[in-house]
Amino acid sequence: IEVTKPVRMIDGVEFDWFKSFDQIYVELGPSESTTVNLTLVHPAPPDPGTYSMTITATDEDFDVESQLEIYFDVPVLAQPEVTLPSAEIQVDSHGITNTSVQIHNLGNGAQTYDIELYSPAGWDVGLLELGPFQGSRQGSTGTLSKGGSISAGIMITPPGVLLTAGSTFFAEIKVKSRVSSEVWTFQMPMVIQPSDSLGLTPESGGTQGGVPADSLHEISVQISNQGNREVRLTPIERSLPGGWAIQGGLSQITIPMGSNVQWSFSIQGNGLAASGLVEVRFLVEDGDFFDWNTTVDS
Repeated sequence: IEVTKPVRMIDGVEFDWFKSFDQIYVELGPSESTTVNLTLVHPAPPDPGTYSMTITATDEDFDVESQLEIYFDVPVLAQPEVTLPSAEIQVDSHGITNTSVQIHNLGNGAQTYDIELYSPAGWDVGLLELGPFQGSRQGSTGTLSKGGSISAGIMITPPGVLLTAGSTFFAEIKVKSRVSSEVWTFQMPMVIQPSDSLGLTPESGGTQGGVPADSLHEISVQISNQGNREVRLTPIERSLPGGWAIQGGLSQITIPMGSNVQWSFSIQGNGLAASGLVEVRFLVEDGDFFDWNTTVDS
């Protein structure tokens, strides 16, 4: 028993796929029959189309051949893949974040994929261009060729409440081919970026009057951490009027999220100290900073 190579009928191309019978020689008596199994191993997925193979059985006693032609149809098979720009999407806890993902057609032929986005509670995750309108949760890739891909822009809107830096939320991207009923689900992790904000009381730009030019004068500021993480501040002197010097208080400050501290520092006059601007900068550990100033009237 033997079999020919598969032939694609539309163009007559032969394919050298692995093929094997579980037995190639059988003995049969009059009116007997048996089952012979044929195994065919093909690449995944094979190109769509109708293929044919011819099985030939030769009766060695009478040198007579019998042939059976078999046909098998390979449909267009779906296999989408979604790749993110990074393992996690960094998102703003207050404003809209725009990003994009790549949608690939790893199926065996050209096809269209429908996309649907699912947001975490309170969030709004929508398509920028592939939907019927900006922000739509449903859209389509249009026809993707075999091995083709398309970039899908995504707009991420947070719920509008303070979210702790480093928190992770998951959106889902569901993809369905129009040649299949199967739905593929891909996770999109979204991580909240740090957002530092300080409330300073009294506000910057005030005046402290009647300060003797030879005094040790304490300046007190209430600092409120209004950001989404604990902050570690390093105060540094930016400017002082002539005749004044910092006497202490510029040590590092740690303020938990949602808390406030009363912070103070002192300046010492030399007796001839002038009026002018006292300015302090609060450095945040990752490079950001906040400035505060007051005018001393001596």
